[in-house]
Amino acid sequence: MNLLLALAVVLGADMYDATFESANQAYRSSNYASAITQYEQLAAAHVEDSVLFYNLGNACYGAGLTGKAVAMYERALQLDPKMDAARQNLETLLKTTKRNLARPLPGDIEQALFFWAENLSFRMVLYLGIAGWTLFWVLLALRALRPVRYLRVAALLVGLAAALSLGAAWSKAHPLALAVAAQTEVPVFFGKNPDEPPRFLLYEGDRVRVERVEPGWALVSTAGGDRGWVQDDRMAFVDRSPSVNTTPAEQKPKEPQGTGES
Repeated sequence: MNLLLALAVVLGADMYDATFESANQAYRSSNYASAITQYEQLAAAHVEDSVLFYNLGNACYGAGLTGKAVAMYERALQLDPKMDAARQNLETLLKTTKRNLARPLPGDIEQALFFWAENLSFRMVLYLGIAGWTLFWVLLALRALRPVRYLRVAALLVGLAAALSLGAAWSKAHPLALAVAAQTEVPVFFGKNPDEPPRFLLYEGDRVRVERVEPGWALVSTAGGDRGWVQDDRMAFVDRSPSVNTTPAEQKPKEPQGTGES
């Protein structure tokens, strides 16, 4: 059984490497549709790799799929907040959108408590929390064995720091649900009725918060507080395995930075 499991892991890794390299080759050849398809195969297999989503963003960018490229760069940055290449490409791409709508932000309390962890990965914040929580109990044990001045205060401070780290880790594991307008214009309705006049329009590349999802629809809100229902097939969701229409847009944007490789 163990041998079969090890073999499956090796074969899976080989398949990933082969598909990833084939997608990179397609990207280098400007065959963006093929690159997108192959990167998406890996994403659909639940590969959580910031480089994968960065490369997928580059391929969508090259194909003129602005909204979907924005969503993939956002996903890459969720996985690796320090990925400067994804951040630079995202900023460059947003400048080409119609209005560069502000990105929705977490709540004020979350921002106030966890701002320090913005550029740290989930794993790093989690490790800090676990280490702090372990040290907290060690300090309490030491104080029980041998009372030392200020040891209780030190344990309290370490415990608070550990709680903040674990809270930040939870926040990163449950990031703000975002979606990006993936068509030139996306109408937002008061209700789930596409025949009614739209309340307002989103433009390709606009990022919104997803408050609720129902079959065929999503309730979204902008950073400015505008709110309504959109048809979900008009949006690219940051936290979903992507499904990209590889038909190029009418006007192809400038080539992004990066090579489409790891």
